[in-house]
Order: sequence, then C-alpha cells, then structure tokens
Amino acid sequence: MAKVRKILIWLNLWRVIPAYLLFQTNKFADKCREDLAEWVRYEAEATQKTRMMRLGYFLVNCKECRNIFLNRLHRNPFMYITVRILFPPLESCYISMPPEDLGGGFSLQHGFSTIVSAKSMGKRCRVNQQVTIGHVGLDAPVIGDDVRITAGAIVVGKIHVGSGAVIGAGAVVVKDVPENATVVGTAARVIKIRETV
Repeated sequence: MAKVRKILIWLNLWRVIPAYLLFQTNKFADKCREDLAEWVRYEAEATQKTRMMRLGYFLVNCKECRNIFLNRLHRNPFMYITVRILFPPLESCYISMPPEDLGGGFSLQHGFSTIVSAKSMGKRCRVNQQVTIGHVGLDAPVIGDDVRITAGAIVVGKIHVGSGAVIGAGAVVVKDVPENATVVGTAARVIKIRETV
C-alpha cells in the first residue's frame, strides 16, 4: 500500500509542485510547516525524504489535510482558489476561524462531519471526526495548546479548555476544563488530571 501511495504522489506532481510553492510562500508558512510536522508524527507511512513529497503525500491521500492548508491560505484569494481547484477539500469538514487564531501543528483525524469554530486554538491540537467546536450566540471556546478532542465531542460556548486537556468521545463540554484534565460524559466531568513534570 505504501508503494502505491508513493506512485500516486509522483503521478500528481503537476498538482503538488504549485501547492508546495504556495505552502512555502504564504503569510502563514511557519504554521503550515508546524501542521505538516504534526501530521508526519501521526502517519507512519509518510516517510518521504523531502518536505515537498511529505506535503504531496498528505494532499493526495488525506482530504482533511487540504482543509487545514486552505484555512491557512484563505486570506489570499489567489492562493486559496488555486489550491482549492488543485486539491478539493473534504466537504463535510468546516474550519471557520481566522488562520491567525488557529495555532500551528493543528491536525484532524478523519475530519468527517467536523466543525471547528473556536475563538482561538493553541498549538498542536488534534481533533477527531464528528467533533463540533462552536458558538452559542456570539460566545465561542478558547482552547489551549496540546488539546485532544476525540470523536463525537461537542465543545460550545464561552468556555476555556486548558492546555493538555483531553475531551473524551461523545463528551458535551459547556464548562471550563482545567489544564491536563481528561473529561467525559454529558455534561462533561473531570475524571483525571495528569501530573506534569
């Protein structure tokens, strides 16, 4: 399977090269590089030697990665439209927050039926499928660094999710979450707080 994916990247170089040039030259290129590094950390097959080929791997094989890249480009209509034509995004995944408010190293696992609309989100956050992060009226969550939000979770309203927190599958979070806490249930409750070194 890994060999087939490598061949697919080579066959799609006509799309990958222009996308890579925009990846390197856009206003949020530093965040793009952090995103790519985080994606590589989670994907064992992404062993390509160059950054361009690693980006090509994710753009060709992971539609949800395209959504993140497009979010980084949406302040520049030319770049955004070019990449959207070359690599259509996952239509059921919405990242509706400004790229300056979305920390670098953001990653989605599957991304199907996912909405990310926080007031701000820190670095290295990971979101699973069917997650809703959103508004209640004009109020939206503030999410810290290194937060993991697992499948089917709902995080809404004027709340703060502390750095290092883990939101369990199917949890409904409507109150603040402390740093390094794991929360589960409806309404979510803290079941564990990890010790920090």
